[in-house]
Amino acid sequence: MSCDKNRAIFFTTDRGFLVPTLVAATQILNQPDVRTIADIFVFLVGFSEPEADEIRREFRDQPIIFQTSSPSRYSMPDEAVFRKTHVPPSALARLTVGRNIPEHYKHLTYFDGDIQIVGSILDLISFDVPEGLILGATDRPYVKIPENDASARTTRDYLECIGIKDPRDYFNSGVLSTTRDTWISLSDKALRYFLQHSDRCRFHDQSALNAISVGHRLALSPRYNYVSTYAECEAEDMISPAVIHFTGAQKPWFADSRPWRGRFKESYAAILQAHPMLRDFPFMPDAEHMERTDRDGERAWKLLRLITPWRVPLRRRRIRRYLRETQFAV
Repeated sequence: MSCDKNRAIFFTTDRGFLVPTLVAATQILNQPDVRTIADIFVFLVGFSEPEADEIRREFRDQPIIFQTSSPSRYSMPDEAVFRKTHVPPSALARLTVGRNIPEHYKHLTYFDGDIQIVGSILDLISFDVPEGLILGATDRPYVKIPENDASARTTRDYLECIGIKDPRDYFNSGVLSTTRDTWISLSDKALRYFLQHSDRCRFHDQSALNAISVGHRLALSPRYNYVSTYAECEAEDMISPAVIHFTGAQKPWFADSRPWRGRFKESYAAILQAHPMLRDFPFMPDAEHMERTDRDGERAWKLLRLITPWRVPLRRRRIRRYLRETQFAV
């Protein structure tokens, strides 16, 4: 920890996301220009102190600050609903850790653990987000919402329910940047919103953050949050991603299905080889789940490309238009 730096990058992870999170954190450390201006925090959610100490010892040569965080800090009342998906309840932890980042870190950038850094992120980390605003990348609804199937109709209803009028205003919460004070304020409001209106929060804390941030978001280029929908639309040529975000259930550390096709598996195998103690924190689902995930992924891909062959070209045009018409802060 350095008092000379006023920027912090932070992750929150439970046991199942520890390995992917550490892959992403170490990839950031491989960018010296970022490393010189920002410190990295990893909040260990639900880990014992002895486990945290073991992780600190293992990564003592890496300038990563590990802190424990209790799940009790986001405990839900009995009437609250946490929609069951591949997203664990520990995702709510990011809304509780802002005050644990020392006050001299004025600027914060948050990353989900299911990312990989494939290009420079210096412009993102060095950008000063104005007080009261949050920097985030528009999520996939704008790509699909003009369509007339059940999924598009459900998405339109969902956005209306949380107060989003324009789908381009709905952001993905996997990469966010703001000031420390703003993050504390927004995350407090978002957690309260989730606990009071969990039935509206189809995507958990992301839904809550969007609901309370209407009119206070700066547009981040999808270059820094290249979600799976862009990969399905083969938009890499348009976006040149620096941060790839593996949204959805097909995580590349275990799924061989499209759109990733096992392309990023080597990074996860390499960190396990370098740090065998991480095998005590399993992040691979059982074989039946892996097989089902690949099967479902392939089925969805075939539906997109074979049953509706027009869909990808139309979505690519929507993406290209969005990129052309949007002025990104970063």
